[in-house]
Amino acid sequence: MSDLGPERLYGLLPEILRYRDAEAGQGLRAFLAVFDQEYAAIEQSIAGLYDDWFVETCEDWLLPYIGDLVGIERSLLAQALTSRAFVGRSLHYRRRKGTPDALAGAASDATGWPSVAIPSFALVAATQSMLDPHPERGGTVDLRRMEPGKDPLSRFGGPFDAIQRNVQVSDAAPLSELLSLSMSNDRGRYSLERIGLFFWRLASYPMVRATVRRLSAGTYTFHPFGIDSPLFNPPRRRDGRPREMLLPAPLNTAALNAEASALARGNGAEEGFLSPEPAVEIGVRYAGTRGAAQRIPPQAVLYCDLSSWTPPPTSVALPEGGERAIQVAVDPSLGRIAFPKGVEVEWLEASYAYAFSGDLGGGPYARPTEVTGRTDWRAEVGGAARPASEENGASRTAEPFSFATLAEALAAWNDGAFGAGRIEIVASDLSDLSGSSPSSPYPIKLATDAGEGRRLEIVAAGGYRPSLIGDLRAIGPAPGNQGHAPTTALLLDGLWIDGAIEVSGEISALTLVHCTLRPTARPALSLVGDRPAELEVAIRSSVLGAIRLPAEGCRINVKDSIVDAAGSGRAIGGNPTPSALADPPGPTCWLTRSTIFGEVYLAEIAVATEMLFVDRVTVDRRTRGLVRRSYLPPGSTTPHRESSLPMPGGDPSPPSFTSRVFGQPGYAQLGPSCPSSIAHGPFGELGVFHLLRQPERLALLPQIAAEFLPWGLEADIVFAT
Repeated sequence: MSDLGPERLYGLLPEILRYRDAEAGQGLRAFLAVFDQEYAAIEQSIAGLYDDWFVETCEDWLLPYIGDLVGIERSLLAQALTSRAFVGRSLHYRRRKGTPDALAGAASDATGWPSVAIPSFALVAATQSMLDPHPERGGTVDLRRMEPGKDPLSRFGGPFDAIQRNVQVSDAAPLSELLSLSMSNDRGRYSLERIGLFFWRLASYPMVRATVRRLSAGTYTFHPFGIDSPLFNPPRRRDGRPREMLLPAPLNTAALNAEASALARGNGAEEGFLSPEPAVEIGVRYAGTRGAAQRIPPQAVLYCDLSSWTPPPTSVALPEGGERAIQVAVDPSLGRIAFPKGVEVEWLEASYAYAFSGDLGGGPYARPTEVTGRTDWRAEVGGAARPASEENGASRTAEPFSFATLAEALAAWNDGAFGAGRIEIVASDLSDLSGSSPSSPYPIKLATDAGEGRRLEIVAAGGYRPSLIGDLRAIGPAPGNQGHAPTTALLLDGLWIDGAIEVSGEISALTLVHCTLRPTARPALSLVGDRPAELEVAIRSSVLGAIRLPAEGCRINVKDSIVDAAGSGRAIGGNPTPSALADPPGPTCWLTRSTIFGEVYLAEIAVATEMLFVDRVTVDRRTRGLVRRSYLPPGSTTPHRESSLPMPGGDPSPPSFTSRVFGQPGYAQLGPSCPSSIAHGPFGELGVFHLLRQPERLALLPQIAAEFLPWGLEADIVFAT
């Protein structure tokens, strides 16, 4: 249909009629405007009907009907999390039914996890026939043929393992039984009738031109908190058969070095970890130089073991002869960077990818924008500088609208007299707020000189992960001040903070959304001075350390988050003061779908739903409140429990995790030996990763295998990550 603007019907009239209508007061124009609205509604409806003809653009409610047309069971569509891709490619997979690629593709589209199907009979050692020889099969591992990038031991036990095994003889278990047991067991996997179905559950998050953490002269870490964390392959478009360089897997040191050597010789592959886009890219500005950071070529990066922080050489020998110049060394297993001796670096940034189970704790993923109210002062950190304007209210001060660092923006806020402000960070920079005064927290004033309350939002823009070093102290009006306003609040959204947050004065609300506060032995959130009259703490989709707040005057709402005491003993408890008990209880809590590492001691639990308490829980007021669909360790004393674990006569085994170390990709992820009542219970997975709906994804596999599994083979589910 033609688009003639908002007044399409009126624009079709002859010019003389529009001229006379203008002289008469434009009554005809107003009359046709009513028809224009109906015309637009009909046009939108017709366009929607056209979009509904195709599975790529149709409405979600139409997917089961389209799936029914191509013969997909409705029970499968009702559970599928990515049913659009599964329905769209169902005919493609059926034409290739009985092949490993069709099985892996259907399983990947249905579950949303990248997958690879590897027949196990190809890994079983066999006696060779001279009529049909296969030199790659049979025999032991040839340790003399360790070609760079093709080291078989580096891929041992993984999906791309090429080491031959003797046949394993054991009773095969049905797929449904394997799903209820360990997902990575080795019972009869290497036999003629088995096929391994590997899944990559961890998501890869790319960081673009992010500031890295400096430890000492010439040594850095990719992780902004200065801890060891492995690097992963960034998300890449996967077309055709999955290959190792297209999967969200940990980077392989040998493979990266082999590609770098090939690039140095001028015969690099068209597709790999370093081409066409490198998985790791480093930009550096050396001391004494000017301008922007210069990109280090991929062939000038040495991938090696930096566990001892040994400085790399300036060149290495190539296998075919010659040398490769080295400018920097990277350890992808630990996430470390080191420069040769004598190299002085002024600025360093890197593009890389890290892995985690889901969109939690802040990162470069898309997040819903938090809107708490109208603001009269706005600032931007890290973007292009522009002058103040009347629209954003910045003209009320002499400070500019844009700032180079967060410290400058906070200083402008503290010196101003605005009632509500918003600071948006549009960079993945590393800001050190402890540089001027390392021993004291950086103040954020939420009160004017007259004692009135203020509200401030510090938000990371979508696609960025800014990191802060140092403690923050939110300072509200003095306790008992009559000028206290209910808008005295602080909102932090999308930030990583290597430090703690302290609350001082009369603050009505503190909100953490998609934030990460490094779990350490000291509390991540605590109160300084007298208790506030009323403080609401809301924590959503965040990772943080221990919480210490008084029982009176505070309330905590934790949802879809991780609270980790980091070995300090208590995850949530009271705020010890000289006039209070040495170990007082914490405030009233509302807890939903979260994982808590450490003991919990509260005055009251209002509601706890689908929680995973790893350590003992103690509640003083047990006559009111409810704990439902949660796991509570033995010895816990709580209010009334409803459908909580362990059930009487049920499995008393505690939960197990892939890792409890913050910074590791499998942090807080339930391990393969975790009891099925916790990982695959009737209400789904307990804890923070309930949102991933992993039990529902696994429930799809028996039906997928029944249709696409090659004849005569049985599937073995293996989690690669």
